[in-house]
Amino acid sequence: MSKRAFRKITTYVLLFAGLFSLLLIGVQRFLSPPWNSIGSLVLVIGALATAAYLLDMMVPGVNIFSYAPHRLPQSGNRVVLTFDDGPVEPFTRQILDILERYGVPAVFFCIGENVERFPQVAKEIVMRGHELANHTQSHRVLPFLPAEKVEREIRGGANACKKASGVRPVFFRCPKGYKTRRVLKLAKKLGQQAIGFSYPIFDVENPLPETLIHNVLHRVKGGDILLMHDGFRKEKPASRDSLVAALPKIIEGVRGRGLEFVRLSDALAETLAEENRRH
Repeated sequence: MSKRAFRKITTYVLLFAGLFSLLLIGVQRFLSPPWNSIGSLVLVIGALATAAYLLDMMVPGVNIFSYAPHRLPQSGNRVVLTFDDGPVEPFTRQILDILERYGVPAVFFCIGENVERFPQVAKEIVMRGHELANHTQSHRVLPFLPAEKVEREIRGGANACKKASGVRPVFFRCPKGYKTRRVLKLAKKLGQQAIGFSYPIFDVENPLPETLIHNVLHRVKGGDILLMHDGFRKEKPASRDSLVAALPKIIEGVRGRGLEFVRLSDALAETLAEENRRH
């Protein structure tokens, strides 16, 4: 776990622990025995359930109530590259050029609004042999939205991808990776297979290329689904030039560790087929 992810999770845990302590003190102060003991027990159970819910929603790889694959099954030496928040000019095309030069497949989880701004780039993703996937229409955090708005976000992103490329996306990723059972059930109803990620490489703030190279190569292993960002929301313009500069070294370094880049659909084909048979 990176220091940044650790700090984020620790902050939530400490905040939750503080609120829980205040509630427990309140129970002990205002309720008489035996109700204070019963009230404390209820609070403890509620606190544990809430903590599990938050971890399931926010932490990659925690699938207590909801499941989105964050690693490849029977991983071996395979890894998958995924890019979120595009397409945008010029960064998505620059990344496509690098992937073509190295013969690497990838999945692009695109925001519908960006697809509508750059439809030709979205089409080019498919034409160059990559997988175009859905990252909602406007990148809103789905667990905090009512069901009808969640459906609108998921359907809007899928429709934008289909209109631009002629191919309706199969894969879907929740913005920020924040998921719940309710959100994933709605996605499945709309024909979208939710996909998580093993860990982010923390490229959003455009750190030095050397930092991004280190963030990948010091932990990458077979089965990883790597999260990178080729784009951004139009309301928050940013640069992805560090990732563009780092990507060749990342690819070379990953291959130097004996790992192979594969298409997500190929890696998950057997798992998804088995899941469909069960349901």
